Amino acid sequence: MRAFVSIALLTLAATNTVAQKDAKKVTLKEHYPKFRTEYVQGKVVYLGEALKQYYGISTEPETHQRTLAIYTRDGQLLPLAENLRGRAFRTDQRLRNKPMELFVRRYEKHPILQVIRTYELRDEKKYQVDYWCDVCAIVMFEQGDCACCQDNNRLRHRLVDQKTGITLDR
Repeated sequence: MRAFVSIALLTLAATNTVAQKDAKKVTLKEHYPKFRTEYVQGKVVYLGEALKQYYGISTEPETHQRTLAIYTRDGQLLPLAENLRGRAFRTDQRLRNKPMELFVRRYEKHPILQVIRTYELRDEKKYQVDYWCDVCAIVMFEQGDCACCQDNNRLRHRLVDQKTGITLDR
């Protein structure tokens, strides 16, 4: 009988611990601010340089290339979070200062955009941009060595069908 009671108490304690951990996860998710997804068109620039060029606001020299932003067609300057996809604009200068369209998350209560997908706009066409390893056939989101074979990846542009939004070449 003692063994049964001990096992029952241990099971109850373990279940309670798991339930508490799950409750914390739910609480944290509920704590995150709400966001909406949207497309933003413009060119990706360094915030410090753009503040000077477009608004006449001087910043300290060490901040000129610290933060990335997208300068939109309507003159907004929106900072970008440097997550896995956003950092590509820092590591690959070929993606900056050219017409781009970013699919982003815009969170409530702060101006920073989180990049979800990147497109280049060229010759009235839209190309999804990522990096590709020809050896391993895997996609990556910034320039550099393949995470698998350590060979160089390449910048890849895939044409997007204007009607369906699906990439045409794989």
